[in-house]
Amino acid sequence: MCKLCLGVVLIFTPIFSFSATLPSGYTELEYIESTGTQVIDTGFVYNNNTRVIWDVQLTATLPLSDYQGFGVGFVQNNTERLGFSFEASNQKILLFKAKAVTNPDTRLQTINVDNNRHIIEINSPNNKGYVDGVEYTFDSSVGTTDNVTNATLPLFCWYSNIDGIKQYSHYSEAKLYSVKIYDNGTLVRDFVPAKRNSDGVVGLYDTVNNVFYTNSGTGSFFAGPAVNDPVVVAPCGSYTELEYIESSGTQIIDTGFVYDNNTRVIWDMQMTTQLPLSANNNSGVGYVNTDYERLGLSFNNSTLNLYKAYSTGNTVLPTINTDNNRHVIEINSPVNKAYVDGIEYTFNSAVGNINNNHNLTLPLFAWLGNTGYREYFTGRMYSVKIYDNGTLARNMVPARNSDGVVGLCDTVNDKFYTNAGTGTFTAGPAVSSCGYTELEYLELQGEAYFNTNVYLSKDMDIEFEFMPTQLSVAGTVIGVRAVNTPGSGFDLFYNINHPNNATNTLIDFFGADNSTGRWAIKSDGLDYVLVNNKKYKLSIVNKVGTFSADGVVIDTHTYTAPGTSPITIPLYIHTCNNAGNVGGTNDTIRFYHFSATGVADIVPVKRDCDNVLGLYNKTTGEFLEKIGSGTLVAGPAVAQPTTVEIIWGGLAEPDASGMCVYGETFTVPSTIPTADAGYKFIGWMLRQ
Repeated sequence: MCKLCLGVVLIFTPIFSFSATLPSGYTELEYIESTGTQVIDTGFVYNNNTRVIWDVQLTATLPLSDYQGFGVGFVQNNTERLGFSFEASNQKILLFKAKAVTNPDTRLQTINVDNNRHIIEINSPNNKGYVDGVEYTFDSSVGTTDNVTNATLPLFCWYSNIDGIKQYSHYSEAKLYSVKIYDNGTLVRDFVPAKRNSDGVVGLYDTVNNVFYTNSGTGSFFAGPAVNDPVVVAPCGSYTELEYIESSGTQIIDTGFVYDNNTRVIWDMQMTTQLPLSANNNSGVGYVNTDYERLGLSFNNSTLNLYKAYSTGNTVLPTINTDNNRHVIEINSPVNKAYVDGIEYTFNSAVGNINNNHNLTLPLFAWLGNTGYREYFTGRMYSVKIYDNGTLARNMVPARNSDGVVGLCDTVNDKFYTNAGTGTFTAGPAVSSCGYTELEYLELQGEAYFNTNVYLSKDMDIEFEFMPTQLSVAGTVIGVRAVNTPGSGFDLFYNINHPNNATNTLIDFFGADNSTGRWAIKSDGLDYVLVNNKKYKLSIVNKVGTFSADGVVIDTHTYTAPGTSPITIPLYIHTCNNAGNVGGTNDTIRFYHFSATGVADIVPVKRDCDNVLGLYNKTTGEFLEKIGSGTLVAGPAVAQPTTVEIIWGGLAEPDASGMCVYGETFTVPSTIPTADAGYKFIGWMLRQ
């Protein structure tokens, strides 16, 4: 490699190897990592003209209890050795060439064993060895490397041949960044860490002979980070948002997100494979060498199973029956919970935390396992959200970019992710650029209710406006409970002429129990009963509640309960999300507005392009559609203020540049003029 500087050519040798260009279908990696059971046979029959350069980093726990090798060790005649070992006896890196007996000690003792990255070289023709550029010389008694058995050079282990018994042993736990092998001065192997995109198999690509070498041991290599991530082709740029993208069972998207136990993932997806399944349909990381690295979901012939960390036997989390419906599936690692369509499930306590020591990245549309990608998902992906420690790290939207390529646009990082597998994604219909007409209210009748997708905590301020028009004996107007206990979340519940003379109107807000988290509305010392056709407003600010009817305050209350925070299931409107179960409802209410600090500002709307009624969260930009079999009735549209321009004062003349300049006679009056009936004065506007 050369650099030009003022006409002088400066030649230098890098400490670490630079990236190479791989053919289409392969992803270049920074390194591949072994766990102590993997082997790559280079197929190269070494000799005394061989020179090998390893770029390697030991990852085993120190101090070593047994040595770990790279190369050929014990052979019957002791003249066939070539390689190095991380020694346990003296905790040194030792180099071996040909005859390597201990008396005299013809092994080259170099630096202390550590977990740093090193360039290690053995140059047989020159009888030299090097570690990070420091030269070592083999004893003159070492002799030449004869290799009469035509042994081939292995990586990640020590090869031996005693009495005709050939075996691998003393495997290394290490990261390998590159290997170069020279034969009589000619480069015959140039190994680059790589991943085969079609199946995710990790190995070494020899750029000299264009051959991909994979593991011939057990288990699988872990992939280091991509040198140049091929799945992020460009910023999103100009794109068309799609309702979904659909895979046919060969496509993959690598999100590039290194997950851990602080990860929360929400998939909105629909399997389209015809039942019964011939193979599982999966998305995520499955069986790996250490089971504490799992995160994902699997549709089998009977059940949707969820996985987190160690997930075998009874620690697999079964949920709903497998079907071809659209589902919102969530794994919330920090709280050890999962949700399918808002229903909560809890992982077994034996599951533990996700370690992800190998920095695996989360895939979509396939299962990443010991042998690479497998058990591909066939179906539609409507969206994927990935949170890191509570912060949205990926918001992946189905899209088609300006070149016509179909993939997922991450709106958080402005990156467009395309297929890393084979075939192509099918584009769903384009999302309509519908507008919305805000309504004064939306009447919810019978079993109609809404999942707000809002997660509340005790530290939020809340405002809720509604009007009952047909009350039943008892019901929940709005609510969510973490457990099936009143006071464990937020809900507004009422009783009308209850046979047990229960309290009539109650508002729970994050209490530890009924007494600390429950507010029974009183009026003149008596239990307050909700009345049809009155507009009620509930406001909770800094844990102080105010309840009003038609603008008149009925009661106030200060919540003193410690409560729990946050609730890990979403709030429902016109029923209660009761620990994942939907409460029944058969009354009629008019919904006007709901807000919660930082997460919700929800109003009733009509979607203009198809007249569908629903709710719109102004905070998140999300349109919420009705759930349940009840009916929605639209209230009148919210009246938009009419702006009346009032030209006040003198005349204006254009200046030399053509701009209008008002004369000094132009003045703004000190008082606002009286508006005509039916108009609202908005403000002053200077027209030029």
